[in-house]
Amino acid sequence: MFAVIEFKGLQHKVLKDDSVMLEKIDLQVGETFVFDKVLLVASDEYTSIGRPYVLSCKVLAIVEENTKTEKVITFKKKRRKTYQRNMGHRQDVTMIRILKIIHNPKEETLENYSQIKYGI
Repeated sequence: MFAVIEFKGLQHKVLKDDSVMLEKIDLQVGETFVFDKVLLVASDEYTSIGRPYVLSCKVLAIVEENTKTEKVITFKKKRRKTYQRNMGHRQDVTMIRILKIIHNPKEETLENYSQIKYGI
């Protein structure tokens, strides 16, 4: 089973036990949270497409690491004008692990997991 989630304007295809790199989330390492914006859920037997979201699906994830990406070098130059700028940039990112894709959350309760944040 896989799901397509939306987070900060980007779409990510996730499977159970996947490690995904997202933009910075203000959560500590080890905190559990739920993605509510699920665009599509599919398995071998069925496919459920949301309009715009699948309301009966939740994706449960845990924060593994808050880190930065590799440095990207930016170089600007205007020839014959003695203008040169050399800059670097590192983006803050959060590594998460997908714990579970729940397609019928009414049947299964999320109370078993501690400190769940909704609507991230």
